Amino acid sequence: MSETALLPWSPNEPKALAPTAEPPEIVKRAVVLTERDQTAIVQAFQSGAFEMASTFIWSRAIAALKKQLSMLGMEFVGEMLGRSDLDQSSNPMTDIRDDEAMELAEQLGMVTTTEALRLRNGHTLVNHFLDPDVSHDEKMLGSEAATILRSCVLNFLAEPVTKTQQPFLKLRERLEQETLSNDSGEAKALEVSPYFYVRTTLTVLLTQLKTAAGAKLEHAAGNINSLLPVMWPRLREKDKWQTGETYATVQASDRTVASAGLRKALMKVRGFDFVPESLRSDSFRAAARAVLSAHFAYDNFHNEPKPMETLARLGTSIPGPALADCFTAVLCVRLGNPWGHSRAAQATANQFLKMIRPTQWEGYFNRLLPSDRRILEKIAYDEKPLTRWLEMIGELDLNEMSIEPRVAKMITGDTAKKATVQRTAQSFRNKLMQET
Repeated sequence: MSETALLPWSPNEPKALAPTAEPPEIVKRAVVLTERDQTAIVQAFQSGAFEMASTFIWSRAIAALKKQLSMLGMEFVGEMLGRSDLDQSSNPMTDIRDDEAMELAEQLGMVTTTEALRLRNGHTLVNHFLDPDVSHDEKMLGSEAATILRSCVLNFLAEPVTKTQQPFLKLRERLEQETLSNDSGEAKALEVSPYFYVRTTLTVLLTQLKTAAGAKLEHAAGNINSLLPVMWPRLREKDKWQTGETYATVQASDRTVASAGLRKALMKVRGFDFVPESLRSDSFRAAARAVLSAHFAYDNFHNEPKPMETLARLGTSIPGPALADCFTAVLCVRLGNPWGHSRAAQATANQFLKMIRPTQWEGYFNRLLPSDRRILEKIAYDEKPLTRWLEMIGELDLNEMSIEPRVAKMITGDTAKKATVQRTAQSFRNKLMQET
């Protein structure tokens, strides 16, 4: 077998298009759209209705992306996103958030890192101009609308969904039908593969342990026993917690074969520290997801306070498996976005952050922040969130914390070091994307 046999996807570059191409030429590439839709977009550009054109093209592009993702299986998509609420009956159009779809598209290699950044910027602009509180004097520029059009067309609307690759389905099938040894070519490949390939293999196996039966379940139990020791040293803390939670789930469900196979694997890696005493963390993680849903959706400043209050009411002790999700969600509210922040949600967010112990802050800074893509991007690319990050760090007592030197460059309240904080965040973000 080839040592790259388990690699689930190879990133695709968008098809070339001249930098000087005008909207009518770009729209012609959108073969997924009807001729009527193409004509409507061109007419909107010609009449200067840039916000309307961008909103329309964005809705078509994100729908095409979600349809592509659903072809992998909604339960599998849920596992990749850490969403236990997603299953095969879930509707991809309504149940996957736009920001989640874009994140997964980048990780899967469906879009390049550069294109993903352009798409996120486009998403932010579209949501900004949908806000009824935006002054009527503020208008989207034609160049901004053209950039959104180009990214949406070349990445998601230039080819029919049926042509989309489905390598994850092949990966799942392979792991269902064979039990691999720990010295196989596939195991050796996992030692050097990009991190997303490792995480994908783990997610496939954990999903099978929870849902498969018969021979498929036996292969999954054998494969987790063989491959988890290879993957474990490279797994991030959040994925180790996912493994421990899966063990608690299959044991509680009396799935004997699954729990026995995963138990042996966890014993090999001394991984029982990541098995929760209860699944209390599910409540915290669900509440954190609701906060993120509000933050990245339309009219977020108005919608963030309610889910933020729900999260803050869950208790004063945050379970370890939920820490990563809670940090990301609350810091998104605290830092805001390029347009500002939800003032109504700040008191609750600050209340929640005060519950976090210095040791938990230290753990976040050293272990979680370097892989927290959402927060790194806010610090690295957005001026207002960066300023608020410096303000927040200035309010913390850092004397009790031991922070790794590279990470420490981001952990300062000194505004004179703003450029260093930004460059360091960009460096961590770029490294993270290279690993995936």
